[in-house]
Amino acid sequence: MMKRLMRFFALSCCLMPGMAFADEHINWDGTPVDISVSSGLERQIVFPSGSSIAIGVSGQSMANYKTLSSVDNRVFIQAVNDDLAREKIIFKDQVSGRNYVVYVSGVKAEGVDPIVNVHLPKKAEGMESVKSSGSQEGGGQNINSYPFLTRYVFQHVYSPERLVKDHSLINRVSVEPIAIKNLFGCFGGSVACTSLIATPIVSYRTDQFYATAIEVKNISDYAVEVDARMIARSPRDLLAATFMHHRLLPANEGKKAGTVLVMIHKRPLREFFYDQELGR
Repeated sequence: MMKRLMRFFALSCCLMPGMAFADEHINWDGTPVDISVSSGLERQIVFPSGSSIAIGVSGQSMANYKTLSSVDNRVFIQAVNDDLAREKIIFKDQVSGRNYVVYVSGVKAEGVDPIVNVHLPKKAEGMESVKSSGSQEGGGQNINSYPFLTRYVFQHVYSPERLVKDHSLINRVSVEPIAIKNLFGCFGGSVACTSLIATPIVSYRTDQFYATAIEVKNISDYAVEVDARMIARSPRDLLAATFMHHRLLPANEGKKAGTVLVMIHKRPLREFFYDQELGR
């Protein structure tokens, strides 16, 4: 299972106060991974120290990139357009012979971190005991508990950076700041669902679940009440949903017209949210 690890540094987040951006970390386990690229930001993919990376991509695909080059263990990549369709690139370590299969797709620069660090699986002593501990760490915390995971995400969104504590078994994953269509459905005669815009702002994963924070905004001229029952997603995929606030004031009220929704789901963000819009 591919695990993404994130550490937070003193960088401001333009999406929500109190949330920070930092380098993205990937533990490579031999399976393909997804990495987002942008036309407005040159990303660096840093492979394990000592690697010498060769890039395997067709000449036709090269036209999709402003930059796609490697120096030792670093790859520099920048897309021509933010709407770059998902495509495969093979990065080969000429020292070890290892092939890294990466699927890249375009997003706006606000949705990506500047550097992606790729790590090989750690074989440190005690790793197996962590896996067999039922996803628990000091104090008996069960990271797959819905309440614990929900609180964890809310803290990372709302709390001052100095008060945020990362958990070594909960890893941040990249999100695309693209509005989710038809996330909400109307029920009970209410038309509130037509007044809401939902946009992912941050997502995390454990060894079992994903937890995503969604910024929900009211774009109407009247106040609306939001309810988890409005979420139009299969209960087999959606495991839990919690709003920070249930009443959103009219759009002209600024921040009071929005809230954050934390959803716990089984499938990755892209599959769970966007593939359903395409009928997949």
